[in-house]
This record gives sequence, structure tokens and C-alpha cells, in this order.
Amino acid sequence: MAEPMSSTTGELTPDDIDSFVVEMPAGGGRLNAGTLGTTNTAGELFQIVSGIPIPIASNGDNAGNQNFFISQTVDEGTYCIQVSGQSASIQGPYILQVEADLPDDEHGNNCETATNVGQPMISGELSVFADSDFFRIQVPPGGGNLTVSTLGPTNTAGELFQILDGIPIPIASNGDNAGNPNFLISRMVDEGTYCVEVSGQTSSIQGPYIFQTSGDFIPAGSCAAENVRLSVASIDFGPVLIGDLAEASAITVTNISTDSANVLFLDASFLEDMDAADFGIVNDTCAGQMLMPGAQCTLRAVFSPLDAGPKTAAIIIPCNDPDSLPLEVELLGEGTMAP
Repeated sequence: MAEPMSSTTGELTPDDIDSFVVEMPAGGGRLNAGTLGTTNTAGELFQIVSGIPIPIASNGDNAGNQNFFISQTVDEGTYCIQVSGQSASIQGPYILQVEADLPDDEHGNNCETATNVGQPMISGELSVFADSDFFRIQVPPGGGNLTVSTLGPTNTAGELFQILDGIPIPIASNGDNAGNPNFLISRMVDEGTYCVEVSGQTSSIQGPYIFQTSGDFIPAGSCAAENVRLSVASIDFGPVLIGDLAEASAITVTNISTDSANVLFLDASFLEDMDAADFGIVNDTCAGQMLMPGAQCTLRAVFSPLDAGPKTAAIIIPCNDPDSLPLEVELLGEGTMAP
């Protein structure tokens, strides 16, 4: 199973075909699939209809290089991606990348169509000019402190509304949390229904973000160092030939807290820094997971240098705790030319 917005490693042997299933959510969207690496691959996309795979697109030559790329607008449903060699004798490793451009209103266009918040972290994306996403929060009797914010590189602004007699009444807004590109709003609120609008600081801003919610009534664990253990702080791949693929051992994230209430919520990891394109994240079992005390999850880093020279990047693992920094693993490597 491959997820939209994922990377998966594979390896072909002679006469081999690998198959990956992708579930497209309601509303469908554009499905993009392709490979990275030095192995000469071909790809074919099928829609699964009544258990029968129906071919809808194929590619074996992406702009003259050895990797394939398929981009197709598809409906909700089950799809299969087959990866093979350009010829039966081809063998070697590859990275399959799958991403989906989903409908722009995945989190609604107003407070009536807003996404109900049932977890501390939700991924979103501002994907068109003047895009806004909306989230609805139900505060139980007694009220409490409500904090909403974003994480990520996209320059966001936020506005908090209280819904009274079906009408959204603005009560707070923020577009600059201590000078960084994310907003933060924190208010004492009464019982009732609230709505948060997430938009760009300007109409032209687009990009991904993570919407965070915390409060006296929403369980939120602490990602402070005493509660979380990363199996490694940095990974050095050393010298790797340009176009080759190196994969590191698993990175393990463990909730080491002894407090049963310290539940951690982790969202999809991402790469940042100038050489992020030379690295990848595969087999990420942490994305969207709830880690109880004592529980753990894993992910792996890969390195496939695009050109020669030293490379640096970082894996960022967002956590539900707005008061602590996201978890981070430093990545190092060097691209080398074949002798």
C-alpha cells in the first residue's frame, strides 16, 4: 500500500514487476507517480474496478532519463501502480514517489463546511490564489483555554470565530507569532462552537502547513526531551556515487514518559534545508500516529545525491505540543563522481 504524498523504496530483479495500491479519497484529484534513482524503470497506472485492473496511463521515459513519471486526474477509488524495468533484464533499486493534488476545499470554504477538529494536529495546504481553510472546534461545558496555531514554512494568518445562532463572530486574529511565518491565537473561551480560518499572509501565498489545536479540554502530550527519545540525532551517509541510493537504518521515536496522560500525536515528517532534494523519507510509520507512553514508531532516511559535493538536510517530525520544538534529525552525505 502506498499513500498519497509518500516515498517507498523497492528493488527490481530480472523479469520483476512491483505493484503498489493507492486509495484516492472522496473528490479525487491529480495523482502523480514516478521513480528516482539509476535503475531504468517503466510505470503503468491502473484503476481497480470491481476487482479488475483497468490500465489508464503508462510511461517509460521521463524527459529522457531512466525514471518514469505519470500524472493523471482521477476520481475517488482504488488505483494500482506497477513498476518494472524498461526491459526484462533490468534490475536494481529505486524510490517510488506518489503524491496527490487533492481538491482545494479539503478543509471547507467557510465555517459551515469546516473540518471538525478531533485530533490535535491536522495537515492542510493553501493551494490556490486567495485560498482559505476552515476548522470547527466544539468546546464542552466549563470552557477553558483554547490555543490554535500552525507549523511549517508557509506564511499563514489565522482568525478565530465564535458561532452564535449560526453566525461566525470574529473574536481574535494573528498573523505573526514572534516574527515567524506561523500564527498563534490563545484565548479563554466559553462552552460553544468555534471556527478558525487559516489563510496566507497575502493572497498569493501557497504551501503546506500543520494546524495545531490545544486546550484545557484537548489531550496534548509534551514533546520535551524528557518525554521523547530519538534513536539517533544525526545520520551521516558518507560518500555516495551520484545517482546511487543509500538507505539508513530505522530512526525510532519512543514516548518514554511515565505519565499515562502524556499522549503524543505525530504528523507527517518532512525535509528542510538547502539540500533536501538529495534526501528522502521512506517507510514512515510515525505519520498521523498517536504514541501512548512506552509506544514507538519508525521511519527511514535515504540519500541519492543529484551532484557532487557535501550535502546537508534535516528531517522534521512535527509534534502536537505547541510549546516545544519539533523533533529533528540532521542528515549528512557527500555526492561523489564515479572513478
